[in-house]
Amino acid sequence: MKYVCMSLILVAICASCFGQGDADQLVPVVHESSTQKVMTKQNLDRIIRGENQRWANGDRIKLLLPVENEPGYDAFVTRYYNTNAKGLDMFWRSQLFRNQISRIPSKTKSTVSLNMIKKRPGTLGFIPRNMIEPGVVEVKIR
Repeated sequence: MKYVCMSLILVAICASCFGQGDADQLVPVVHESSTQKVMTKQNLDRIIRGENQRWANGDRIKLLLPVENEPGYDAFVTRYYNTNAKGLDMFWRSQLFRNQISRIPSKTKSTVSLNMIKKRPGTLGFIPRNMIEPGVVEVKIR
């Protein structure tokens, strides 16, 4: 029993050190027919910050961000924006105010994002890895 308790404590410590579980991690996904299935971290960062709003073929990128109560949201905001939910809202408002973007990206639940990405090939969204299904693919970051 002593070893079981120690093992559980160790697992909890490791989980908190390394972040959320792999299955719940919000990952970038696109339509299965997209030509943008592989991109650099810099290119992904430019897209999710609104600096790059068009795909290589010239089509507009429809960016879908997760909602605040989505599992993995806090880790997503920290990883990609290095801030919290309030800071992210302020970031997008400042981008809009400076005319860097024409509108603030939509925030949607993973299930809604998944369905929208399946219907709209130019869409980039973030869903938990364990929700990926036919019609969408995870973007590989190199």
